[in-house]
Amino acid sequence: MEDDDDARWILRPCICGNRETGKFKCYQSDDGDLLGVFCDSCGKEWLQERFLEEVPTENYLLFKNRRLYQREKKKVTTSTVDARGQRLKEGDHIRWSEKQGRVSLNFDAIVESVQGSIDNPLVSVILMQKLSFCQLTFGRMLIDVSKLRNIEIVMYTPESDQVDLVTARASAWCSLVSEACNLFTTKAKAFASYCKCGPGHSWRVIWLGGGQMTETLKALLGSSWITGQEDDCQTIVGEGCTKAKIRAGILFVADGTAIGFDLEDSIKERSVKVNREDFLNGFINRLIGALNEHGCSFSGAVANEKLGGGIGYVEIPSVQVRVSVFIGTVLKGRVPRAPQKAVGSSFGRAFGQIIHMSVKRGDEAVDLVNIHPGDQVVLPGHVSHPRCHAIVISVSTKSNKLKLIRNTYEKGIVEEWVEVSPPVLRVTYPPGETFPAEKAIERARSRLGEHRYNILMYNCKHFAAWCKLQEK
Repeated sequence: MEDDDDARWILRPCICGNRETGKFKCYQSDDGDLLGVFCDSCGKEWLQERFLEEVPTENYLLFKNRRLYQREKKKVTTSTVDARGQRLKEGDHIRWSEKQGRVSLNFDAIVESVQGSIDNPLVSVILMQKLSFCQLTFGRMLIDVSKLRNIEIVMYTPESDQVDLVTARASAWCSLVSEACNLFTTKAKAFASYCKCGPGHSWRVIWLGGGQMTETLKALLGSSWITGQEDDCQTIVGEGCTKAKIRAGILFVADGTAIGFDLEDSIKERSVKVNREDFLNGFINRLIGALNEHGCSFSGAVANEKLGGGIGYVEIPSVQVRVSVFIGTVLKGRVPRAPQKAVGSSFGRAFGQIIHMSVKRGDEAVDLVNIHPGDQVVLPGHVSHPRCHAIVISVSTKSNKLKLIRNTYEKGIVEEWVEVSPPVLRVTYPPGETFPAEKAIERARSRLGEHRYNILMYNCKHFAAWCKLQEK
């Protein structure tokens, strides 16, 4: 009967072949009008004609007797303004931070409605939140704006989509997905951006790529899945090794999220005594094979048995998603120097790019049109130093070049044009902690010609952070 209903309601399927109503999220307006749908199978979005500048004659979805059309994601730039003194409106993308103990948590949300008085507004928001280990939830929250510190409004240029479509996108996830298991629990801003402008690469990585990789890991790990723990990505590359809170297991890093799994008990439970290194390296090979069986292709390099680990891209062609990954063994709490030694000198820069795009929580991958003077960006260096921090002075989108000031080992602090391969990583900080862009550039230029580089005490990251961060 359900198949009959699908055939009746979806007379022309999505381009991926999906024609099951349960695999679409419906964007409903307040009066019940169908504004569009999101295909859970391929991540394509189909919208009413009024949301498109040009209406295609061939490419459309016929859903519940309504023609819906595919639209490419808008190319926009973003900036933030202080929300204090501003009147919040439905459809606004707001951002704030809260202290919980020693940890500063950042939130991104879509305003659904504004209640209360002008002086004491209560705002109902929809947001994506981390529920527990690898658990995402989409829900509503009522917040008192007057009690929030550092609240900002994220502005889009050109303007984002119409308010009814923005809130309908957010509500579709809130009402249908109360809880989901997904590796990428740290990308709240990607959900808000999707609501404002439609599904881009970041959202497809989270929902489509993340879902497939999560299910693959669960199938291989079984009961060991619940022993996983999220590690801070910031120290994973460092000097090529890091201290992990597991005895013998694997470290899985993908798109800024690092998960460690302790397999010590699984090794001890085996009836035949096995070498831990052999077991862990065999597990990594099975993981890569399982990703292939699930329609993913792993491209990159796999370390030899003594080094442990693999690094490369996982591509999911059916949904046009590519995710950079590092998979490493952990023995006695140590991750070997696999990222450097596995790839060899001839692949140094290429795989430096992969490490650079994989391992830092809090970085934001953006196109050049979204890079502005005063931003702190991270570029791929070489294998032994895969992440190079710099301050942006100017941007040339035509030639894919950035004029940067950075601290280098060879020349000290220099200002120079550098060719880049988008997307570029931009470092994000909690609201209120950084200098204005002009001040950051002024501080950077004040040290031109200085030559006292020290990899431990005064490297490129130390210099860039000094330019950006207000002194406490």
